[in-house]
Amino acid sequence: MLDFVAFSGRFNTRSREGLLNYSGLICMDFDNIKNPYKLLNEIIDLSLPLVMAFASPSGHGLKAIFKSCNNPEMHPAYFKYYESEFKNKLGVAVDKSGKDIPRACFVSHDPNVFYMNSKFVPGIELPESRSELFYDFADKYIQSSKDGEKHTKLTKVAYLAGGYYAMGIVGENETRAFLKKSIVNRGNLADVDLAFKTIDDCFEKGKSAPVSKEDIDKYLSQS
Repeated sequence: MLDFVAFSGRFNTRSREGLLNYSGLICMDFDNIKNPYKLLNEIIDLSLPLVMAFASPSGHGLKAIFKSCNNPEMHPAYFKYYESEFKNKLGVAVDKSGKDIPRACFVSHDPNVFYMNSKFVPGIELPESRSELFYDFADKYIQSSKDGEKHTKLTKVAYLAGGYYAMGIVGENETRAFLKKSIVNRGNLADVDLAFKTIDDCFEKGKSAPVSKEDIDKYLSQS
């Protein structure tokens, strides 16, 4: 008998295809919480763009509505970001259904509801994935290599990747695998094993030469 609301938009039919207007809001649902108000205070301390929060109808959960952005395509990314924040900083899990834009949320009476006019709640931009930016650069660098310069370019980019690894920007195993896949996709290799050895050797050397944080920030801030 409870009313419900779809916080993330207006619809002609409650489906992703029926979305008329995206609200720029995302609902995070916390289930099986002994003290929802204690969790609410912990969430407020994170200084995230919280617009509203109230105890779930059961009394053993919390529904919290945050700002996302104006682009519905970014909705899953914001969900993933908030999910990671709550897991890493508060040790709590959220209901996965919040990543769906047409998701319905049952509402209940809560005399202790938290509410802020969204106009006065500053939004946040998601931090760009530095590893993804590096992988995009590395792949383009390898694919653009001409015959006769593949080995030189592979040496440079694998060494650079080792430096990024030393700064904690990329992981080791996945980066080595990524570079190997990229050079195979480039094709026209005389010796695949030699190319893979070049990657492994140069990556290892690069680990002893971390790229400076200033250089990384300067490059990754470029359009």
